[in-house]
Amino acid sequence: MTHITCSFPSYALGTMAEFHVILPRKYNINLKEESFHAIPDEGYRTLILLHGACDSASDWLLHSRVADYADELNIALIIPSTGNSFYLDDVNSVNSFTFITEELLNYARDIFPLSMKREDTFIFGYSMGGYGAVRAGILRPDLFGKVGSMSGALDIKLAARYIRTCGCLLPKELSDIKSLDGTDRDLFHCLEEADTCGNTYPAFYLTCGNQDVFAKSATQFHDALIQKGFRSTCSITEGTHEWNYWCHALTKVIAWMYQPEK
Repeated sequence: MTHITCSFPSYALGTMAEFHVILPRKYNINLKEESFHAIPDEGYRTLILLHGACDSASDWLLHSRVADYADELNIALIIPSTGNSFYLDDVNSVNSFTFITEELLNYARDIFPLSMKREDTFIFGYSMGGYGAVRAGILRPDLFGKVGSMSGALDIKLAARYIRTCGCLLPKELSDIKSLDGTDRDLFHCLEEADTCGNTYPAFYLTCGNQDVFAKSATQFHDALIQKGFRSTCSITEGTHEWNYWCHALTKVIAWMYQPEK
């Protein structure tokens, strides 16, 4: 694989934005032509990975073998850092949702040989990143073919209380928990407002450990997706809110994302 760290001036974040890119590069020792994985004519299929609260893009690379999938599946990985923004606009004085769905994706496609196709572009996150991925899939269904959430903070009010309990810095814009009801920061509200007649939505995969504080909200959101007519898979297995569980669950999510559509 090829690992590149990139930075560029982001208008959405109001500062230099940094992200990691993992590209597949396979050669054997003889460099025979048949062993070289050429860039696909339409560009690499792309997976955007979103980190959790109090983490950064580096946590994906330090704690999991996600980079290995670039070579195994011949895909590109885009891994940004956005702080504790919950991937929302107007939080911590930045616009992280706009950054992820517009600036980052467009910039990466301009610089690297990535597919422009929606069906080749997936987004996936854990904890806060699961929330961000699911919200992006609902609000920008034109961008993503599949969406994955691992221990996702899908209930924003529960997530806000949980982060405060853990002693992490909660954005002031999320501190008034009651004010989140009925806003586009509430995923259940976003789902209710989704126009299933005018848009084709991505497929969703929700997974969570059964001892995780977010397990109940994962099943509730899965049920809400199904009731709305969305395609959704939910897997609740043994585990808690930590990397031992996420590394195990990651293999199943990746397999689901890159298996052929039936």
